[in-house]
Amino acid sequence: MTDTTRATNPRFAGGAVGTGGADGTDVERALEAELERLMQIESFDPPPDFAAGALHDTSEYDRAAADPLAFWAEQARALDWSTPPTTILDDSNPPFFQWFTDGRINVSYNCLDRHVLAGNGDRVAFHWRGEQGEERDVTYADLLYFSRFLPTTYVVGDAARRDADGYFWIIGRIDDVINVSGHRLSTAEVESAIVAHEAVAEAAVVAKADEDTGQAIVAFVTLAGGRTGTDDTIEQLRDHVARRIGKLARPKQIFWSDDLPKTRSGKIMRRLLRDIAEGRELGDVTTLRDPEVMKQLKEKVELRPDAQ
Repeated sequence: MTDTTRATNPRFAGGAVGTGGADGTDVERALEAELERLMQIESFDPPPDFAAGALHDTSEYDRAAADPLAFWAEQARALDWSTPPTTILDDSNPPFFQWFTDGRINVSYNCLDRHVLAGNGDRVAFHWRGEQGEERDVTYADLLYFSRFLPTTYVVGDAARRDADGYFWIIGRIDDVINVSGHRLSTAEVESAIVAHEAVAEAAVVAKADEDTGQAIVAFVTLAGGRTGTDDTIEQLRDHVARRIGKLARPKQIFWSDDLPKTRSGKIMRRLLRDIAEGRELGDVTTLRDPEVMKQLKEKVELRPDAQ
C-alpha cells in the first residue's frame, strides 16, 4: 500500500479502518476488498528498455504453475552440484516439504566462483575505503579465494605472530597500510618488526601526514620488563626495523607508552592513536578499557611534538 493511497482513501484516513461488527468480520472484508483493489490498480511495470534486457518474461510463471517439479528440476540443473540430486521434492511429511534433499552444493562457488571463472571477474563488487583515506575497487575476482587456496581455507585478512610458547598474537589487518614515498607498508609488518626487538612488549603504528613523504610512521611502544625508553633505545628500534624491512619502514616518531588504548575485548584503538598523532580532538573514548591511557599519551605527544 502506498502513502498516497492511505492519504486519499477515506477508509484509511488517520491510518485506521472502521471497526464494523464485533467479531471483526467487517474489518476483514474491508481489508480483503481493499487488497483486491490495490492488486488491480497498484502495479508498476518496468520501463520498456529495462524489460527488454530481462532474462525471462512472465511466461515463466505459467511454466512453473503447469509442472512445478519439472520447472524446478530445470532450474537446479543450471547450478553446479558436487552431488547432483535425484529427488526433487520430498513431500512425505506434510506440512514439511524439502527440496533436493540428497544433493550437495557449494553456495559460495555458485554465487561467486563460477561467474568469475566464466569471465565476469572484473566487475566491481564493492568500493573499499580504509581508515586512513586509501580507496580501492574490489572486484569479484578479488573476492575469489577457492582458486588460490585450499577449499577449506579462508583468508580473514588478519595478521598474527606465534611466540616461543606457541601462542598466537593478533597483530592487525593485512590491508591496513601506510604510504611512505609511494611505498605501501603494512602496519602489521612494521609492528611485528618492532615487537620482535627483545626490549619491546607491545607496539602500535599509525600514519601521520608528512610534507616530504606523504605519510610518516608514528609508533607507540610499550617496553618490556619495566625498561625506560631513551634516545638510544629509539635509534636501536629504528635500526632494528630498517634491518628487518628496510629504511623506509623506520618510524619517524616513537612515543613510549605504559599501555595502549584498548577496548574491553583487548582491541587496540588505532583510530584514537591517529587522532593523537595528527593533533586532532579525540573521538569517543567511552569504549576503552582505561580512558586514562589516552590522556597520558596525549600529554606525551604534546610535550614532544617534533620527537624523532
